[in-house]
Amino acid sequence: MLAVAVITVSLFSLGWILLGSNDIPVKADPATLAKGKALYDDICATCHGMNGNGDGVLAANLQTKPRNFTTGAFKFRSTLSGQLPTDEDLSITIKSGTHSTAMTTFETFSPEQIWALVQYIKTFSPRFSDSNEYPLKTISYGNEIPFTRESIAKGRKVYVEMQCNKCHGDAGEGNGPSADSMVDNWDDPIQPSDLTNPSALKFATSPAEIFRTFATGLDGTPMPSYREAMSDSEMWNLGNYIYSLQTHQGYYEPIKAEEIK
Repeated sequence: MLAVAVITVSLFSLGWILLGSNDIPVKADPATLAKGKALYDDICATCHGMNGNGDGVLAANLQTKPRNFTTGAFKFRSTLSGQLPTDEDLSITIKSGTHSTAMTTFETFSPEQIWALVQYIKTFSPRFSDSNEYPLKTISYGNEIPFTRESIAKGRKVYVEMQCNKCHGDAGEGNGPSADSMVDNWDDPIQPSDLTNPSALKFATSPAEIFRTFATGLDGTPMPSYREAMSDSEMWNLGNYIYSLQTHQGYYEPIKAEEIK
């Protein structure tokens, strides 16, 4: 729970506000929605489309396709696989942007502007107003395992046992045997991340963020949740190993998966 507490403190320290409720759908007032629509039409629609279905005028030219908001499926969440994101999740993506994509940061937006934009984006999918989708359940981080050589070694073993190399490659460079044939839920080609290249990673700048990806999965992509397949300690060790690849602190030369005992 320490990681959750740190994230919450960071939100307040950056001037972000905790938005909405995980228990019930939150309906924004018309003035807020009007403000959100004005921001969206002016800034977001060129990529995400006027109707939020990811077909804006620039979409076809982007390597990473804009999210189709009408499905309610989002990659970056603190909620369980298949669930909607929280308002906080959407706010963080807007504020921080998505690294290595056309989704830039909007750090100049006020908390009120972000609140309005989040509420308007939620109108594109009926899932956000469906009480059956709630309550949202956020992941638990368990007990964090320190970034050590021992943890990295254990994480490398988990990497092989979970067959991460099939997509991400033996050395984590995104060149596994399945890499060139992968598509997302909209049949757009999607390439596994090069885990050794920090500039290619979207939301994986710490072991905690990497842990979150394992626990939640990346909805709309072939990356599933491993919450039922791995223990918290295995996900922390694997997160430390993946983090070691991008920071080049792995202490190990890349070796083929079949050579791991």
